[in-house]
Amino acid sequence: MSILIVANKKIGKWKTKMRILVVTPTFLPIIGGAEIGIYEMYKRLSKHHDVRILTPSYSQKVISMQGAKDEHFSEINFEVCRFKDRVNLRGISKKRILGRLIPPFSISFVWAVFKQIKMFQPNLINFHYVIPGGLALVAVRMLTRIPVVLSLVSRMDVLRDSNPYFRRYRICFLAILKLASEIIANSRYYFGRFSEGMSAKIIPYGVNTKRYSPEVNGEEVREKLGIDKKQVVLFALQRLVKVKNVDVLIRSLKYILGVYENVVLVISGKGPEEASLRALVKQLNLDKNIIITGYVPENELPKYFAMSDIFVLPSPNETFGVVISQAMASGKPIVSVNSSALPEVVRDGIDGILAESCSPKDFATAVIRLLSSRSMLEECSRNGRRKALEKYDWDIISQQYEEIFEKLTKRTAP
Repeated sequence: MSILIVANKKIGKWKTKMRILVVTPTFLPIIGGAEIGIYEMYKRLSKHHDVRILTPSYSQKVISMQGAKDEHFSEINFEVCRFKDRVNLRGISKKRILGRLIPPFSISFVWAVFKQIKMFQPNLINFHYVIPGGLALVAVRMLTRIPVVLSLVSRMDVLRDSNPYFRRYRICFLAILKLASEIIANSRYYFGRFSEGMSAKIIPYGVNTKRYSPEVNGEEVREKLGIDKKQVVLFALQRLVKVKNVDVLIRSLKYILGVYENVVLVISGKGPEEASLRALVKQLNLDKNIIITGYVPENELPKYFAMSDIFVLPSPNETFGVVISQAMASGKPIVSVNSSALPEVVRDGIDGILAESCSPKDFATAVIRLLSSRSMLEECSRNGRRKALEKYDWDIISQQYEEIFEKLTKRTAP
């Protein structure tokens, strides 16, 4: 087994100042786990190094569906350079015959990266995602001596047949991974049967353990939402898209209310499924027990975790789950699914409960199991907070990245 799980120790400040070019197909104002991770890590690394983020610009339609103007993420101490992704191979990749040979790479990424190499002269380039920037990674490795770190942080990067991109472009994926100077993934789940012989490091994503804390008071949010102090609150935070299985969560509440009548489910997030989810709540006559808040600004989120009793995530297809680390740091037990990377993050019976399947009945059974034991609720709360402090703090994670970058730049220094 050549995959290395990086030890969770703090690394001292490096004497060498690096110029780091970060290449990502998605960044703020799009808000999700990958975007938050890039922001949090490089906000910290920029204190000691020159950092430039290279990312495409987005249409207002994409921003309105997947992004938000959030003041918390305006604290930027690094450069963000945007380019128009006009020339790519998506059209060809959709063709029946050629599409199986040519991945949906972006030619614009290649031009944009080499423009930045000339202007910024980076010591290291950190690519995120295999697609659409993989062709640019290949070009950098073939034509320069700049070390390249490939970060796998999305379900698009998973080396399993459940990922349609990998199923279709397996040879191309594996070739790109071999070309990278270093591979970092935020869970072992990415590699599946390719764990053997795959040189990679596992560094999880994380949370600001000072902002998300059991010390935060959530009473203000309870009052705003009209939730009684005696009611049990299940809190769910995710993008409102089909893959997140929020409909399963809503349907599971019927079973939960059959055992515990004083339960309220609060669902936060935005996405294209919001209207259909609200309609489902009305259809099931759950209006009094389900509150859909829409997008919650980052500065308010710690209070939402604080006002809850259990954090619930019914998604079966997670590569890590930043929201889980936020719940752990907040001292909240978790109910999720025994699937994908989730068992790596949530230890069943220790940090929370993992449902055996994504059926509403199985998920409800897991919630009821946790609600029925006060001692388990308290133990999961303590264990989750401890794990967040020891393993998932963004300061620790950014220092682990820094150590890898430093070693690579020293190795290639003239």
